[in-house]
Amino acid sequence: MEYIYPFTKHNLLFGKILAAPVKVALLDRKITIKALILLLKTNGIKLNYDELKSALRGSNP
Repeated sequence: MEYIYPFTKHNLLFGKILAAPVKVALLDRKITIKALILLLKTNGIKLNYDELKSALRGSNP
């Protein structure tokens, strides 16, 4: 499977930058990733634990 953009160190850095506000919100609200997933599901956003975890690591292109 080929990506439109090559998976380079710039993409990894960009993913980490985009994940930073989510991490800050988790710490400020003192909720876990599982609690965030439940909140997202109640609002109609389907996301599983592994997808969110890899996105917060910055490794999800």
